[in-house]
Amino acid sequence: MKLNSSRGIVTKLICCMALVVVTSVFCFSQNPPTSGAMLSIDGTPNTASANVHVKIYDSQIHSGNVQVVPTGGGTPPCASADQIPTDAYVLQGGAPTGCDPGDAFEVTDNNSISNTHQDFGQKDLSGFHIATHYKMNTAVSISGVTQKIGNDSTYAYTLTSGPDLVAGETIVVTGFTTDTGNNGTFVINSVVSGTSFTVTNVNGVADSETASGAVTWCNTSGSICAAPDTGFITVTNNTGSSFSGTISLTGTSPTAGGFCPAGGIASDSFTGTLANSTGSRTLALSTDSSNCGGFNQAQLLPLTPNVTSTAFFGHDDYLFTPLNSASGDTFSILPIPVPAGPLGQTGVFGPFPTGCTGSGCTFQDGEFGSESPIDASPLRFRGGSNFSNLACVPYADFSAPGNPVCVEVHEDCTNILNPPGNACTDAGNMLYTVQNDYNIDKNSLPNGVGGPAYIGKHAVDCPSTAFDTNIFASYKAPLPTFDPLKGSGQGTTSCWVIAFDPSAAAVTTDNSVASFTGFAGLLTPNSLNRVNIGSAVPLNFTFPTAGLHLCSTVNNTGSTCNGGASKPWVAFGTLSIDCTSKAFAPTSTEKTAAAGGSNLQTISTSTTPPFTSYRFNWKIPKAGTLGAPTPGSCVVMVAQFSGGLVVFPDYFQYK
Repeated sequence: MKLNSSRGIVTKLICCMALVVVTSVFCFSQNPPTSGAMLSIDGTPNTASANVHVKIYDSQIHSGNVQVVPTGGGTPPCASADQIPTDAYVLQGGAPTGCDPGDAFEVTDNNSISNTHQDFGQKDLSGFHIATHYKMNTAVSISGVTQKIGNDSTYAYTLTSGPDLVAGETIVVTGFTTDTGNNGTFVINSVVSGTSFTVTNVNGVADSETASGAVTWCNTSGSICAAPDTGFITVTNNTGSSFSGTISLTGTSPTAGGFCPAGGIASDSFTGTLANSTGSRTLALSTDSSNCGGFNQAQLLPLTPNVTSTAFFGHDDYLFTPLNSASGDTFSILPIPVPAGPLGQTGVFGPFPTGCTGSGCTFQDGEFGSESPIDASPLRFRGGSNFSNLACVPYADFSAPGNPVCVEVHEDCTNILNPPGNACTDAGNMLYTVQNDYNIDKNSLPNGVGGPAYIGKHAVDCPSTAFDTNIFASYKAPLPTFDPLKGSGQGTTSCWVIAFDPSAAAVTTDNSVASFTGFAGLLTPNSLNRVNIGSAVPLNFTFPTAGLHLCSTVNNTGSTCNGGASKPWVAFGTLSIDCTSKAFAPTSTEKTAAAGGSNLQTISTSTTPPFTSYRFNWKIPKAGTLGAPTPGSCVVMVAQFSGGLVVFPDYFQYK
């Protein structure tokens, strides 16, 4: 599914707060779900790699083995409220909330502690192979060198801790005091499990001294090593050519100090060249990344009027284009994965997307779409009291077979030029378009969705069940699982999620549905429609809600019309813009268009689908009267609906 910008899509920011992810309506032992650490791969400008821009989260790198973390473990320990199913989050020990599940679960490779542990994750993206592992150091007790044949020395050992030795690992041997030539750092040639290992050591001597050996895992640069275990991510260049650029791993955790970096801000990076096929780099965040409480990493988009900034989530992306942002404004985007829901409830959700498979062709208890989630979860999406009929749409890149996962997107605005609080003071006047591209999880919803919605809540963090706004604009289904959906609204700090009505028939390929359409008969943006000062201009549009009332005020808060009109209502206003760039200054104020003889008329109502045709008769003040515009000046018409949708479909120039 895509969330696309187009003619008439706008969102207005109405508050400004620094991004702080805290527990909202769900109660977790430590934290709500996290985005996971973020891997970025960016090519060097003016080189063959200049167009490489990849970002992917730990929560999108899958092992294929969906599990829930066990309770107990390390610090902070995992509780029942943390048992959200996943086959990802390897870098933070496999726990979506950042609790510490303990070594027996979190160590992925050669785990000798437990048979039930997480597996390593892997992903191929844009020609790069990405693998995540949670590695534990190995400690062995050495009882001597049993034989020396040529340059090869064989050491007898017993495993003290960690996974058993494996050929190809590097071991550091210490503790020989008589035959000190047996000490050193060696690559293991072969292993007899739990008994002996052989290395090339020209200085080795057969003896029966006791010593010790250790295999320590570190990132490629050697700056971060496991103590005693931590998560690693390895990037291998399989693009077909040499890559030149920067590869970085970043994450912000609630735990600072100790195993974690000061301030909780963790990062590791490499800048240079990776040869094709053989070039790889291993990065890490801390000496014990499961002790950091989980990682979040918002993507910060510096804003420039009429310039699109993009946040990437693996194969998905989020495009943001402001019309009137101020210097220093920065928009942050943080994806929070949430298990898809609600699960099926007989008689409530249906028809079943893949056809009639149960009584009444509805979702059955414990089902989501065409599959039953593998594990139970203390958290699943719910639309709350305002949208109890809706389910969320799972993203393919965040989901796994048997584990459909939706994404609630946290949006925020700050301004680096306004310390110390970094307030985004122009937020109340900012207009922007937004586009979110992603694939629907085909395992759960192979035929797409019907009744699409784009619901949200202002001034909350994700996840949330307090959604009270639907800013759905339009939706087209070019393919069953890759569809454009358009939305627009107002407000931040905000939490948004794409949803759908399981009782509605799926929108078929190449067909579309829309809420607002209009204004009919006018030139498409960025063209200017020339209108006479003092004239009445009919603006025709359709909307699915019948009985709209005209609200005479602009910049209304939420679903309340400041002018007193009852719901449902629509308000019309104009904002002065530059006639060439179509942008306007943050100091511009919206003026009501519902003055003088302006009025709203219902033209007709259709029940299939339920749309009502309206005409807003815009009465432009005469020259010389109060509020009369200046000849040659330009405005954009803004329509705000009580349900949350805000659109600015057309530009006008007065003559």
